[in-house]
Amino acid sequence: MLVKAKVRKIKAQAEQQQPPRRLEPIDPVPAVVDDEDIVEEDDPEPEPEPEPEPEPEPEPEPEPEPEPKPEPEPEPEPEPEPEPEPEPEPEPEPEPEPEPEPEPDPEPDPRAAEAARAQSRALNHLAVRGHPLPDYNDAFFPARQLFDGWPKYESETGLFLFRHIPSESWMLGNSFSPEEEGLEGPAAAFAPEGPVPTGRQLWTRRGASTAIAVSVRTEPPPPPEPKYVPEYDIPVRSGCCGGRQPAGPIRPKKFLTVECPAGAAPGQQIAVDYAEGKPPALVIIPHGVSPGESFQVPAPKEES
Repeated sequence: MLVKAKVRKIKAQAEQQQPPRRLEPIDPVPAVVDDEDIVEEDDPEPEPEPEPEPEPEPEPEPEPEPEPKPEPEPEPEPEPEPEPEPEPEPEPEPEPEPEPEPEPDPEPDPRAAEAARAQSRALNHLAVRGHPLPDYNDAFFPARQLFDGWPKYESETGLFLFRHIPSESWMLGNSFSPEEEGLEGPAAAFAPEGPVPTGRQLWTRRGASTAIAVSVRTEPPPPPEPKYVPEYDIPVRSGCCGGRQPAGPIRPKKFLTVECPAGAAPGQQIAVDYAEGKPPALVIIPHGVSPGESFQVPAPKEES
């Protein structure tokens, strides 16, 4: 638009500067002119007024140059990591202290064995009573040989009363084991002072305490009574000269082996079935028999 306006302006100025043309005279020529040919000339059209020059459009303001972006500040250089401190050298482990050598077992007091020997020299035998097993309720005689300075006792049936050295106890048993570890025996009594404990004392048997009496005897024991006297059914008949003779062969009396039931006690009466079709026999549990142990009783007489 701005260019077109400038072109128009230049043309108008050029027309104004041109000089007016001279009209040369022309000889009049008679002419017949019809009225029809006469054309009234209209008034000349006025020249159009020049269009006002449009105001030049303001030149657009130049766009402001963009401000330069500030250069980013350089990142600070990372501080160098401090050098790790050298690890301290580990202290040398202290040498393990040598384990103390186990103290040797204290030597037994020789006075205890001497007291036990003096006791055995002053008696004939030791009488044991109250043991749950009847075989141990017997007389124990001192043996001639000593073991490690300690006396030992033995019954006529081959049972022993001996010093158990590791536990400093006296034990009743069916074998002589004075140094066997963990031995309990049928009965044991702790006696660090040496001699066999006499009188009624608590002995340990199978983890329980049992009262057993040991008495010192200076005289030989009476001859042992038989455990039972066989009874015989000896029917007799009168003979000549007033004599009496057996009527038939001698028949030994029969015995029954009975097991003591659980929960029973010596002196208690129990019923025993001994034959089919016959009523049970009533039996009294003898003294010194414990539950689970066996004993014998005479069998009931058979009807002939």
